[in-house]
Amino acid sequence: MFRYFAAVVLTAFMMTLGSGCTPPASEPTGACCQDDGSCIETVAADCTSNGTFNQGESCDDFQCPETSSDHACCLEDGSCLEVTADECDTANGTFNDGASCDDTACPAVGACCLIDGACEDSNSDDCAAQSGTFHEGESCDDVDCPQPGPQVGACCLEDGSCLNADSNGCDTVDGVFEAGATCDAVECQQPAPAMGSCCLTSGLCVDDSDADACGGVGGTLNEGMLCIEVDCEQPLGACCFVDATCEVIEADQCLAVGGEFNQDETCSAVQCDAPTLDVIRDLAEDVESKVKDDLGAYIKTVSIVGREYWNLNGDDSEYTDELLGKNGSMLDEDSDFVTDSFVARYRAVRHCQTLINAVMNSDGALTADQENGVLGYARTMQAYSLLLALNHQYTNGILPPSALDSQNPSSNFENLTDSLNTIADLLDEGATNLTNGGGSFAFNLPNGFTSFATPATFRQFNRALSARVRIYQGDKAGSISGIAGSFFNINGLMTTGPSFSYDADTPNPVYYEPDVDLYTAHSDFVADAEVGDTRSSSKTRMYIASADLTVPVTHDGLSGTRQVNTIGSMTSGFPIIRNEELILIYAEAQIGSDVNEVLAAINVVRNAAGLGNYLGATSDAALLNEVIHQRRYSLFGEGHRWIDLRRTGKIGEVNIDRVGDVVHTEFPLPSASVINDL
Repeated sequence: MFRYFAAVVLTAFMMTLGSGCTPPASEPTGACCQDDGSCIETVAADCTSNGTFNQGESCDDFQCPETSSDHACCLEDGSCLEVTADECDTANGTFNDGASCDDTACPAVGACCLIDGACEDSNSDDCAAQSGTFHEGESCDDVDCPQPGPQVGACCLEDGSCLNADSNGCDTVDGVFEAGATCDAVECQQPAPAMGSCCLTSGLCVDDSDADACGGVGGTLNEGMLCIEVDCEQPLGACCFVDATCEVIEADQCLAVGGEFNQDETCSAVQCDAPTLDVIRDLAEDVESKVKDDLGAYIKTVSIVGREYWNLNGDDSEYTDELLGKNGSMLDEDSDFVTDSFVARYRAVRHCQTLINAVMNSDGALTADQENGVLGYARTMQAYSLLLALNHQYTNGILPPSALDSQNPSSNFENLTDSLNTIADLLDEGATNLTNGGGSFAFNLPNGFTSFATPATFRQFNRALSARVRIYQGDKAGSISGIAGSFFNINGLMTTGPSFSYDADTPNPVYYEPDVDLYTAHSDFVADAEVGDTRSSSKTRMYIASADLTVPVTHDGLSGTRQVNTIGSMTSGFPIIRNEELILIYAEAQIGSDVNEVLAAINVVRNAAGLGNYLGATSDAALLNEVIHQRRYSLFGEGHRWIDLRRTGKIGEVNIDRVGDVVHTEFPLPSASVINDL
């Protein structure tokens, strides 16, 4: 058998040689992983019996599995354990592959004092890596690390400046320290520029300005402040007003009135622009709003002081205290009742004067007719405003328009007689202008003047006011003359006459919402009315009791059952002067001259109110009493009663509401500071 096998092998070998084939290749190599996890590249035959051969792999590319043998693991506390690599990693140790604990020196554990004086619990190796000083076996709680001296360097301050200082000094000033540097070598961060209001050299103020921008225009920065919080220094200069007049005043005063300011100039050095027709038209159309400003407060105060009605709303105790002279109290010069109406009246007077000046300085912008029309309108409305001021002030008089800009206005008030003369003269002058005012005005009049919207018809209103002023003067002939040129019509409607207009945006201030606004008719107004007088019931209404309103309405010792009802709605107009008043002025002016005319006029009014003819005595005194009585009911709530009682010497006939109350005869002048600021 063996021989046979040998023969076969030999035969095959010879055949191979005979065929020309190459001898067999050498034995293949591979990665041999040793028990310790190391790797060698060899043939399978040389891979030890404990190795694992991986044919075709190289040790560079093949990862031999970790050995399962235990080796030295240095723990955080400096001790050593022989464990596997995985176990060492779990214990946060440092594995020493191939080494035993006997062969391994684990780093010691202790306190490490760092160069900045701080301390860390660490090991000797980590401490050495930070150039620290190691204290083996100790903790930071037990070690007092030496502290370094202050370093020297550049210190950047909050304002962007720099100091060469040590670290301690820099910390003291809250600076940013750069050790070892100098200020020449560092660029400190600059703070945001300071912000605030900037007072300009012109006196103007600009908010939200920074220091650089403000300084760049020569201004003064008020850091962190708004313009409303500062008073910028104001330069002087020539102020050209809208009416082309000029005055040297401070910049803010000029701008406040819409003037054109010329800094550091005198009026003689500037040429103010002449007002145009559009400027004059705008001024004229703004007159009514100025004249009726605060009119509600005026009507209420004269009506309450004259005991026509009370304010029982209880919202302001001064209505039942100061105005009614409770316990002898007098009106205060600083009271709103005094100052508000006073300032409003003279604001209107000044506005009318501005309009007059604008026309006089218009330099041909208007025709002669247009000039006269505007002047007549302005002087009439100015006279009316002065008359309301005088009604409050009485013997204290008025400040004539010519004295508004005097050095000491407080010393220029005229007495009562001169004041009435000034107003009468102003109306006469206006009437002359209106006579020469042509067929139409150069501006639009308010809605309440629809029937008086031409110079000729407006002159009728002017003459009606003149009749009122003349009767106040006791000038009956002058009053009759005024009536002759007015819209007086003894057979006409009682309501004919101009009025101030109101709308939803500007409601009538003496419209009283039923059962809400508790302006209550004086009990005497109801008690003294003649039976059948429709004015008593039409100008007042009974309160209607409800869960919110107890009737009679009472407050501060006063009580009433009827509410003032003179104005129909919040958009109704307020009468300035009516035909009914003119008829009664005519009756009063005829007393002592023509009894029949007096009676005729009185009876027209009585009959219109549902009453029969007057059948009383016809002496002058009796007829005057009847006229004043008719005025009381015809003109109720329109601001006349107090003035009528005062001018006819009957103020003492007013019933006192409460013991100790007094009836004021006039309002005091406001303080000099208020007057000087007009």
